[in-house]
Amino acid sequence: GKMVFSPEAFKTTPSDWEQTGSSLGLTKRELDVLRAMADGMNMPETAARLKISATTAKFHMENICGKLGVRTRSQALIIAVKLKLI
Repeated sequence: GKMVFSPEAFKTTPSDWEQTGSSLGLTKRELDVLRAMADGMNMPETAARLKISATTAKFHMENICGKLGVRTRSQALIIAVKLKLI
């Protein structure tokens, strides 16, 4: 299923995302993947939005999970919201 977050979860600016994300070792592209996932997109939709392959999108998501110390996309999104990355 799709996961959609409330508007309150997005009350940060893009520069806030990049600043906080980079302090965690997340790249701009990884933050783009997180944002697409937070918008409810699956991996193929995320890849299409970012004009990358689904394999590359999955690779980014695996890196995100590793950097945030979680195992699933859902956990990564929860942490990203709590840290105001998205």
